Amino acid sequence: MLRVRILIPLLVAAMACSLDSAWSRGGSDIIDQALERAFPGCSIERVVCRLGDPEREKVNELADQKKFRKKTTFAYVARLKGKVVGTAFFDSHIVRSKRETLMVAVNPDGIVRAVDTVAFAEPPEYLAQDAFYDSLKGRAQGRPLTLGRGLDGTTGATLTCRAVANASRRALALHEVLGVKVGRVKKTKKSGTSPLLAP
Repeated sequence: MLRVRILIPLLVAAMACSLDSAWSRGGSDIIDQALERAFPGCSIERVVCRLGDPEREKVNELADQKKFRKKTTFAYVARLKGKVVGTAFFDSHIVRSKRETLMVAVNPDGIVRAVDTVAFAEPPEYLAQDAFYDSLKGRAQGRPLTLGRGLDGTTGATLTCRAVANASRRALALHEVLGVKVGRVKKTKKSGTSPLLAP
């Protein structure tokens, strides 16, 4: 059974820009609802992130892709009682011939927390099953997030699953490249976690 998602075929093509723009002007119900599902009860800080050529190249290398060209992206850093509990990125991309927009939530240690479809312009039957999205939780960068290698898709929704996996790898790559600016930490032997310095 498919989870309830927001399907906006006529608006989804412009969502990557319009969602962030609307949120910066005082909020977007679509973004707010997605963030609340991933980070209930948390305060959210929208961080504007500039990426030069070296940062974009590193994102593509980590995500094993060649298509990330954005010079500016946005991270939504969630805090509970002043402590960072995760970061969300919104990713809009083509599935078959139409767009979907995902929210990929990442834990401070660079592990997938949740993936939520906030807009999907393809026919609803092309959505992946809940089990696929649930299987993304707790996965790290690389093989665990590569369809057909460490990740199984949904029959009849292979292209959607591949697009979701690619977006998840991009989000983890951004999280790693942007580092402490977006709340990333790493485990240490002595203290358990420590901030990662932004490149």
